[in-house]
This record gives sequence, structure tokens and C-alpha cells, in this order.
Amino acid sequence: MSDTVKFSIGQMVYFKANAEKCGMVVGILYRESGVTIAVTWDDLTERWHSQFELSSEKVFAGPIE
Repeated sequence: MSDTVKFSIGQMVYFKANAEKCGMVVGILYRESGVTIAVTWDDLTERWHSQFELSSEKVFAGPIE
């Protein structure tokens, strides 16, 4: 598992499974298993995600690899 952080606090990101969902990175947590990113979404919910679930560019929904 890579510990390189691909995002920064305050950066706008998109959820790969729903390209219409845009949020802001509000936290970064380093774990033994890798990096986890906290995102506040447009509905004001805060959720933790693995980096592979997020993109800095709007992408169309499809299989997550």
C-alpha cells in the first residue's frame, strides 16, 4: 500500500462512482494499511474514503479498478 498522498486539504474532488458528486478534502489520516481521505460532500456529510475512490477530475461512473 502506498503512503503517498494524492490530495491536499481544501482540494475539490469527485467520487468516481458518481461523477456528479463533488466535495472538498477536509482531512488526511495515515494508517498502517494506507492513507484515508476525509471529504465533506455537497450535502454537508463528511465521509472517509480510500484514495482510489476519488479523482481530482470529473470522471464518468464506471467500474472502479
